[in-house]
Amino acid sequence: VHLRAICTQPITEPVEQVQFNTLPDHIQEKLDKLIQQYPNVFRNTPGEIDGYECRIRLKNDKPLNQRPYPIPVTKREAVEKEVKRMLDMGIIKHSRSPYS
Repeated sequence: VHLRAICTQPITEPVEQVQFNTLPDHIQEKLDKLIQQYPNVFRNTPGEIDGYECRIRLKNDKPLNQRPYPIPVTKREAVEKEVKRMLDMGIIKHSRSPYS
């Protein structure tokens, strides 16, 4: 039995509160064990990958001088809220790079 076949709706509540009432007991036990064994995989917030560094190789090391993409006034509040949320979660961080 695959979870994809059972879960027809996205899971929006914390994993600890999710109940798969239609799963046979032996499958439910395996699922519970997996969730406990790999909590980082099943958490609601993304995290960092330990021991991994990403390098981006560029054809030219000279930064482009470009104006920021304009955000419509009607969407600025939503964009600011999302940026703050991602900063708070550690998904993004402030940068002073010549490329930023």
